[in-house]
Amino acid sequence: MQVDLEDVQGVLHLYCLSLAGTDIQVVDAADSPRTLGGATVCLPPVTGRYDNRQDNFDWLKVMATHQVAHLEFGGMGVVKFLGRVPQPRLVYDLFSILEEGRLDARIALAYPGLRRALQRAQAETLDGRRSFDTASPVTAMLELLVRMGLGTFIGLPVPTGCETIVRELTAIVRALDDPSATVQDTAEAAVRTCDVLSGLLKDGDGTYDTPDPVDYRGACQAPFFRLDAQGEQLSETPAEPSEQPETSALTMSVNVELASDTGQRGQPFGVSTLPPQFLQQLDGPPEASLSPSGGATQHDDNAEETLRPREPGTFVYPEWDYQARAYKPRWCLVKEHTLDEGNPDSFDEALRRHSALLSDVKRQFEAILPEGFDRITRLTDGEDLDLNAAVEALADLRMRVPPDDKIYWRRHKVRRDVAVLFLLDMSASTAEPLNIDDPSPSEPTVPGPRGAAGRSKRRIIDLEKESIALLMQALEAIGDTYGIYGFSGYGRDGVDFYVIKDLAERFGDRIKRRLDRVTPRHATRMGAAIRHAVSKLAPQAAATKILLLLSDGRPQDRGYSRQGTEKAYAVHDTHMALIESRAQGITPFCLTVDKAGHDYLQAMCGDIGYEVLDDIATLPARLPVLYRALTT
Repeated sequence: MQVDLEDVQGVLHLYCLSLAGTDIQVVDAADSPRTLGGATVCLPPVTGRYDNRQDNFDWLKVMATHQVAHLEFGGMGVVKFLGRVPQPRLVYDLFSILEEGRLDARIALAYPGLRRALQRAQAETLDGRRSFDTASPVTAMLELLVRMGLGTFIGLPVPTGCETIVRELTAIVRALDDPSATVQDTAEAAVRTCDVLSGLLKDGDGTYDTPDPVDYRGACQAPFFRLDAQGEQLSETPAEPSEQPETSALTMSVNVELASDTGQRGQPFGVSTLPPQFLQQLDGPPEASLSPSGGATQHDDNAEETLRPREPGTFVYPEWDYQARAYKPRWCLVKEHTLDEGNPDSFDEALRRHSALLSDVKRQFEAILPEGFDRITRLTDGEDLDLNAAVEALADLRMRVPPDDKIYWRRHKVRRDVAVLFLLDMSASTAEPLNIDDPSPSEPTVPGPRGAAGRSKRRIIDLEKESIALLMQALEAIGDTYGIYGFSGYGRDGVDFYVIKDLAERFGDRIKRRLDRVTPRHATRMGAAIRHAVSKLAPQAAATKILLLLSDGRPQDRGYSRQGTEKAYAVHDTHMALIESRAQGITPFCLTVDKAGHDYLQAMCGDIGYEVLDDIATLPARLPVLYRALTT
């Protein structure tokens, strides 16, 4: 049953709005040509590809999502190459092919619910591609890149003598499948690919055919950088000759930037939701800092080499430079440690201190266990009729409209399928005293003001550990997969990542003893720690994956970007790390006991959930409640 765009235009408009976080028009492609501004999604007026109305609607969603992805994932607009290349037309075609494939890979990670419809569209597109047996070598390589971008790497026909080239192209496409890859990476990959194919151009006559477009990508295939009729690049504003260096060899890196008139500034997705005053603070020019001699000092990024892990248990991650609007590759080293074991009595003491709360939490958690079976409705066959669906089908028949045949339901066994990773801030600031009334007679206290019973000598980190101990004891009753890790930074070449309880470990005395060793360490370099936590949580097979970050303050560390911009750099990098986690099917949430958290968390999290606890004493009670809300 076909779908008219006019009937679903409003629904698709809301759908695109929810994806991009900004208003996007959904228009008839026949009436409104696509603009370069990225604020318009063009769809066919009528879709009758399938007999089923739902399948036709899913096809429209795939088309719309791919177009929105250009805006959401930073690929919309005109890209200008700041240097000339010998084959600009070929680089243009390569860039378009590689960027469309990168966006498909990003969509599959970011929206698991759309993955089935996208894979179906890709498979059908592959079946309909023309054979390239008689094509020129360059044409054949371009077609292979299109098919790789559609998710197919196995069983591709390789032209004779091109095996090495195909292996190089496969590695380039695989690298763009990484969720951290950006449109800038695509542009550089296009130049590298052109370099790989340059031998085929020299051996042949230099001509080739552009591959057929991919139909479900629709009108989104706009020019990403501009060429004139002779294949020369067009600049948006004329530049002085010294600003356009000639590039004689394709082995040279080519810098790219987003044109200023595209409406997309290349910032992390979600920055548009930040408070104007904070944007003004972050986007303003950095103030020159003064050296002891009184002169201005400049940060030289080129003086800092990328890092490499040189021993077991070390990992390297990129960081997001909000001023350059690009990732710094291999920029921060993470060193993973398993905490030494301490005294298990501290775990038991935490349970005794909160014994009344523990009983209540256990009852709450037992209540969220599944009861056994759930009902799945709107199926083509099942145990019995789905009354609501049957009534709708009858109404359709009376209106002489083909009814939906999904009018049955069946029972489905329910089980919790949850994996949660707790990431604890172990920075030095967690050593601050709690300064709260403590009713426990066993805890040493100091005299309180005006005759108060006393103030606890416990620290922020102690209350965090007690809260985790309480939660672990309750989690054992419901069987969720969970891991607990801590982090502390001391510069870009040293972020310690501590294993307290690994996701695959069973709870026991060993875990209790490790928890005792959770102590304040150094600084708070959050981005790299979040990225390493995601590398552990993402492979879990659970349907629901939660990353819960527990912190006592803003991200900060020595050597965080240029002097004068460290705070903004840290917030932007952490924001991008959280966005990356969501792109891998993880729900991140930030909980802070910093009363000043509202000042930076809205900027750091954007539309990602967060909470500020004004009263740190409520943490043991609040953490289990928050866990329930996130996992049910």
